[in-house]
Amino acid sequence: MKRLCLITVLYTLFGISMSAQKNAKFELIMPDTIIENSLYNRIECLNELCDRHDFGFIIKNILGTKTPIVTEVPISVQLDTLIERVTDATAGDKTLFLQLRDINFSNIGAGKCLCHIRFNLYEKDDTIYKFINMLDTTVYNNTNKIINETSYAITDFIIQNLNNEPVKGLPYSFNDLLDIDIIEKENTPLYQHTEYKNGVYYSFHSLANQQPDITKMQVITKKDVIKNIEIFDETKGKWVKVKSDNIYAVIINNKIYVVDDKKYYPVYSNENNLMFVALKSSGSFILPSGGLTFSAGRNGNSLGGGISFTLGSKSKDKVLYMIDHINGSFIFKDMLH
Repeated sequence: MKRLCLITVLYTLFGISMSAQKNAKFELIMPDTIIENSLYNRIECLNELCDRHDFGFIIKNILGTKTPIVTEVPISVQLDTLIERVTDATAGDKTLFLQLRDINFSNIGAGKCLCHIRFNLYEKDDTIYKFINMLDTTVYNNTNKIINETSYAITDFIIQNLNNEPVKGLPYSFNDLLDIDIIEKENTPLYQHTEYKNGVYYSFHSLANQQPDITKMQVITKKDVIKNIEIFDETKGKWVKVKSDNIYAVIINNKIYVVDDKKYYPVYSNENNLMFVALKSSGSFILPSGGLTFSAGRNGNSLGGGISFTLGSKSKDKVLYMIDHINGSFIFKDMLH
């Protein structure tokens, strides 16, 4: 009897594992909404991402088997269908242009997943592209809901902008779009200069604009490692410690240090990207901290900051991160040995 039960359990687990090998299909859910007087009656898409077929993975069973997220119909084709579905005869004759910059699913344990989405919307007018809006968010939800919620985030945003004119500003050429990261950095003081302003920065926004929130500070170190930052409290008439949780970065003698998991890490530049190496517990997973918004779906809440999931190991790994030049989140790049 025990042998039969064991065989049954193994068969069940094997069946779950085999079924998990199947791909999870990502498709845009077509809404029933009709947008009257839409300015746009067609859409085009830039980037190989629009014709890509794999978008990361999720874990759907207790064995931790990865289930790839794939699309059978290219996103560019799905977007065409979306615009046809939500517009009518009142739509204008303009072209909406979508630059898909990132869409990637990943699993974070405990039955939870996230998907980072970033794309720009433009009005395409012959050979020029006029910026309309950007979606830059991370959807966070249960494994069985993450795909649908990601679809809602994309389609809702596009629909909400069908009546929107481009913002005022210089238009882009097609080549500009190919170098959009470079152009964005050229317009950000943090990436324009190599001379930085000393001080305490409570947010990536203040760091990016080189506008320190506090300039009068004291740095407490131990063995050349920053332990605490103190600022002068005028009401108390003394120096007080600032909680590292409240600090995004500090600049000391033209050197940037970002805060991650209550520790200060020096930042260096590599091909105009800001990078740093952090120590993480082996087996831990850190959601991006900084300025990124986490959306829990249509009926959920937004989350901010860093969320840590640790599997119990006491050893430390060196993890390479890049600072996102738009929202300041920390993007995992590599495990260093």
